[in-house]
Amino acid sequence: MKTFFIIILILLGLRLLVRIFLPFILTFVAKKAQQNMQEHFRRNGYPGGVEDVKPEGTIEVNFVPHKKNPTDKSSGDFVDYEEVK
Repeated sequence: MKTFFIIILILLGLRLLVRIFLPFILTFVAKKAQQNMQEHFRRNGYPGGVEDVKPEGTIEVNFVPHKKNPTDKSSGDFVDYEEVK
């Protein structure tokens, strides 16, 4: 019976410690991750950053239309017709 109460007290104590210290630990981990990401972007450059800014009025077209292949007479649903006189 004494062991049971000791286990319950230990679990309640751990619960209290987690409620007190977990927010501080999570804040520290989040700040550390933010610093690592900032350092990573500072070293490698940010893909959507200042380098991609184009002067106003410039146009860039990235789409190239596909070339149409000449169709065979035998392919498709082409219907021959004759003129009626």
